[in-house]
Amino acid sequence: MKDNAPIKITIQNAFNKVLKKAWTFEDHQQGKEVELCNEWVVAIAQDASIFYDYEKLGWKVMQYQQQFSNGFIRQWVNFKNSNYKKRRQ
Repeated sequence: MKDNAPIKITIQNAFNKVLKKAWTFEDHQQGKEVELCNEWVVAIAQDASIFYDYEKLGWKVMQYQQQFSNGFIRQWVNFKNSNYKKRRQ
């Protein structure tokens, strides 16, 4: 969608900034999270190709939403390396 081009670039820049940071052992197990503002959630709902671009690059991308009892809704995206396999204990 052409209307969302500037916001798509903003979202991708935020994702890239988080993904470029050094990864710790915990990051490999749990992934890295990026909090989503409401504007980003709407843009992603209209154009999910943002996620497909990262999946093509080898990332497992999941979008989550959690609602708290006080009405607050937390929305975030989690990135994991699709090649990472958790070691069995």
